Amino acid sequence: MKASEDIKVFISQRDSKCDECGEELGRQAWITLEEGNDLVKGRWYVNVHTPTNPSGEIRGQLLAPGETLYGATLSGASELPPVSSGVAGSGQFVLSADQTGLTYQLSLSGGAITAAQIQGGSAKSVGPVVYPLQVGLGQTFMGVYDSDAPPTQPVTERDVAMLALGNWNLNVTTAQFRDGAARGQIVAPKQ
Repeated sequence: MKASEDIKVFISQRDSKCDECGEELGRQAWITLEEGNDLVKGRWYVNVHTPTNPSGEIRGQLLAPGETLYGATLSGASELPPVSSGVAGSGQFVLSADQTGLTYQLSLSGGAITAAQIQGGSAKSVGPVVYPLQVGLGQTFMGVYDSDAPPTQPVTERDVAMLALGNWNLNVTTAQFRDGAARGQIVAPKQ
C-alpha cells in the first residue's frame, strides 16, 4: 500500500438492542497504513465473541483472492516418538496467490519454545528442515518467507507441491525436548 492511499473498512454489526428484527447497522472505521499493509499481507482475521466464549467462539482468516490457508495442530503425542512435553498449539500458513510467499503465525502454550521449523515428511516420518521459523519471547510468533523479506528463502514450486500433498509438518522444541516437544502435520482446512 502507498502512504497516500486512504483506507476505510466497512463493518456490519447486528444491533444488540434489536436481536429479533435482524437489521444490520453499518459502521465505517479508518485503519492506519501499517494496519492496511498487515491486512494485505494476510495478517488479519475475524474473531466472533459470545457471552459463552468471550475470548472468541469462531475465528476465520482473511485471505486475499488466490491465497491458500493451511494449518497445523501441534501436540507431544504427534512427535516421533511421542513425548509428554505439555507443549501444544497451532500454526497457520498462508501461501500467496503467486505461490512464491508463505506467511506464518504460531500460537503455542506449555513451555518456552527454543526453535520451530517446517520439516519435510508425512505424519509417520521425520524429514529434513525445510524452513527454520523465527521464534522469540512469548508464545506467538509470526514471519514470512519470500524473495523480498528476510530471511530471503523463496518458496519453490517443489515446496508448493509438497505442501499441497501434506508432506510438511511443523515441529517445535524446548530446552528439555531438543528433538521435538510438539509436532503437527500442515494440511489445508476442509472446505
